[in-house]
Amino acid sequence: DTLIFAGRVVSLLAGVLSVYLVYLLGKNIATKQAGLISAFLLAVAPLSVTCSRYVKEDSLLTFFILLATNLVVLSAKKSSLKLLIIAGLVAGLSSAVKYSGAVTFLILWTYPWLNTQKIFPDIKAFKYPLIATCIVPIGFIIATPYAIFDYQTFLTDFGRERDHMLVGHSSTITATSQLWLYHLKNSIWNGFGWIQTILAIFSFGFLLRAKPTAGLFLLSIFLLYYLPAEFVRAKPAPQPERYITPCLPILALAIAFTFEYIKGFKLKSIFLVLILFAAASSYHRSYTLASEIVPDTRDKMSEWLINNIPKDAKVIIDWEQYGPQFKNKQLSFNVEYLDPEVVITELSVNKLKEKNADYLVLSSMHYNRYFKMPNSSPAFRQVIREIFKNYPKIHEEKSKYGSYGFHNPDLTVLKLK
Repeated sequence: DTLIFAGRVVSLLAGVLSVYLVYLLGKNIATKQAGLISAFLLAVAPLSVTCSRYVKEDSLLTFFILLATNLVVLSAKKSSLKLLIIAGLVAGLSSAVKYSGAVTFLILWTYPWLNTQKIFPDIKAFKYPLIATCIVPIGFIIATPYAIFDYQTFLTDFGRERDHMLVGHSSTITATSQLWLYHLKNSIWNGFGWIQTILAIFSFGFLLRAKPTAGLFLLSIFLLYYLPAEFVRAKPAPQPERYITPCLPILALAIAFTFEYIKGFKLKSIFLVLILFAAASSYHRSYTLASEIVPDTRDKMSEWLINNIPKDAKVIIDWEQYGPQFKNKQLSFNVEYLDPEVVITELSVNKLKEKNADYLVLSSMHYNRYFKMPNSSPAFRQVIREIFKNYPKIHEEKSKYGSYGFHNPDLTVLKLK
């Protein structure tokens, strides 16, 4: 528990500091006002807030990306090779946090354009990002020393992760099958807010026309992290959204810059009202989700089972992490968690009969993927339908404001005998 708490503190601090780094980035590229607006939008975004609670790498990755970007911008403003080299070191750290962070070194190569603040770069300045890029592997090795000390294991695990990204999870979701819009529809729309998403799309178009240097800079960084998330076939339920967490601050900056550069009091006022309304909507969503963290539906269901399941009965739970858990609790009944690798096979009606169990607990974090994820197997959906058709539901735990991320799955108890 102490280790998990420590990991969550790291994610929390990274999330909070990312808000400050977005402010600095907006201030350094445009104005203090642009920095404040972008920081405000990121601070209340449901996806950013949610990822700052988990022992997951996405919040920390976003922090290092923003830190590296700030250093690149400052190095261009001050013509400082030293700052650019430090940015290269930070880019290496981001790749150590998560493999998708490896593309962060490409931000170093925006230096020649930032140096001129024009579409055409400073040709002589290309030697500086080249030097900084040579520092990137040092940052990676500092944070991942066993990539050298135990390189055989590193290569094996890297290959396994690569294959996993190319094969997918319970279903393979290719970028082309979704027209490269999967995360726009399923992640950004819900995790950033639908109003913000529309404003961001408009903002990129506006900036590319009115302020092409700033527009191209932000759009290129957005695509740098959006396109790989679309390309990989692993878009896992229950939270595929977290893969595009680094995109959120860039979208916030685009909106803030557009507000800054819009001319005309009437149009500027309308845009500000939309920003405030969007932020209020996101804040409400983040607040309501936070209000139900404790107790989680899994905690409620575990208490219900303890108080209501007969002595010596056998209970099957489809997925341990997504279902009720009974840590350090004395149980009068028997519990069997299914193997995640073959869980859908084990849930067939015939297999359930063979197990001779009394009750089954299903989690929406597992079975919803077969109904909501694109390209899911119809046979898998039918397995779940058959369960609900053949066995009576005797209890259910649902959250008031719905499940999001890894919080509050819908849990159902079915009677098998």
